[in-house]
Amino acid sequence: MILELVAILCTGLFAGAAIYVSLVEHPARLECGPALAIAEFGPSYRRGAVMQASLAVVGCLAAVAAWTQGSAISVLIAGLLLGAAVPFTLIVILPTNKRLLDAGLDRGSPEAAALLARWGRLHAVRSVGERRRLPVARAAPLRGSLVMAAGRGSRVVTPERFATGMTFDQYMDYIGTPESLAREAGWWRGPERMNWSGPLRTWYETLQLRDDQVGAIRWLAAQPKGPAKILLISEEWSSDCRRVVPMLGRLVEAAPLELRIFPRDGQRVGRGPRADPAESPNADLMNEFLRERDGRTYQSIPVVVFYTKDLEYLYHYTERPALFPRDRLVPAMQAARPGETREQAWERFLRDWGAMQQSPIFKVWASAAIDEMLSALYEQRVLGVLP
Repeated sequence: MILELVAILCTGLFAGAAIYVSLVEHPARLECGPALAIAEFGPSYRRGAVMQASLAVVGCLAAVAAWTQGSAISVLIAGLLLGAAVPFTLIVILPTNKRLLDAGLDRGSPEAAALLARWGRLHAVRSVGERRRLPVARAAPLRGSLVMAAGRGSRVVTPERFATGMTFDQYMDYIGTPESLAREAGWWRGPERMNWSGPLRTWYETLQLRDDQVGAIRWLAAQPKGPAKILLISEEWSSDCRRVVPMLGRLVEAAPLELRIFPRDGQRVGRGPRADPAESPNADLMNEFLRERDGRTYQSIPVVVFYTKDLEYLYHYTERPALFPRDRLVPAMQAARPGETREQAWERFLRDWGAMQQSPIFKVWASAAIDEMLSALYEQRVLGVLP
């Protein structure tokens, strides 16, 4: 996140300075006549070259570094375009610069006027380039747990790709198959999976949307360019996923929505900052929606992505609702009590954590996740993008 912001800041500063020179400073110096214009060009160029070169190099390196840590490809493209200003200057503009700075140049000659005009045209080309790459950098998604960006395009979620996902019933069947159970789990109980198909179906049968939730999703879906398709990235060993999957099953029953579910992992759990295409057949989807925090990326799940019927991105939800205080609950529940060994504390925590998931409070958080999605979809509709 920090590297991405540095790249965007450098791009914006570079573009702003370049445009200022093309639209304000250079036309103003030309109005003073060639002699005064060239006299001013020297000190202006020396100061500007240091600033612009520094911004281009720092911005390019920050963008490349941010991309290697999981930022969007748009950040890399913008950074490389920003860095390209350096060779463009050295190859295309530098010969004109040298001649304008030549002490032997007759400042009042037609050649001087022609050089100034030529420099203005070349710098304008560079300025236009920087103006066009600024939106590319700004388009990079700065994601927390919630992200909205109306019209955000997807590189991988085509109609054909979306159709390859599983329906709710297909996913319920899949998680109990030998194929799925043979895959590594990533939960606290170790790498072995358990068959959650039965418990999740039971959980689904006990859950219902509230009337206001049903009304909200039906109203949203009926609006022009309202939600029509939901893409879910899930692994059933995750309690965050188990909390959301049944609720989404109810959501698509309440409104004309199409749900497709994709497992995050292949045979092994994805623990790196980015999903590995060699390990997971759905790495392309996971890498589209990585969670970012403190300059790092995570393969956090579930990811629930809402699209229009034409697969225009609306909004996506990641991991857990803001109402669920997991980061405070887990350390408190794991802390050893007086007289407990570390092993005893861990076993008690696993029992308490399992009991919590069977308690009514788990349903509160499941319902809160739907509330958060519905509220964000409405906010996206009104604002288009978060302020």
